[in-house]
Amino acid sequence: MKEIILIKLGEMVLKGLNRRTFEDVLIKNIKRRLSGLGNFEVRTAQSTVYVIPENENMDLDPVVEKIGKIFG
Repeated sequence: MKEIILIKLGEMVLKGLNRRTFEDVLIKNIKRRLSGLGNFEVRTAQSTVYVIPENENMDLDPVVEKIGKIFG
């Protein structure tokens, strides 16, 4: 079974025309934080960020811990 991590954007959806800028910074921060843990596909859709590991057998506990400490 393939596991993915879903990140809800919360109050970021209330931003106006500059919302995409905030989303881009958040995705950049996520990718930078996960760079040493493996290969991931990070994408957004409908106020949710999807973090999809390329290796299905990967332990996601350290990934969740790193993502939980990302500012932005």
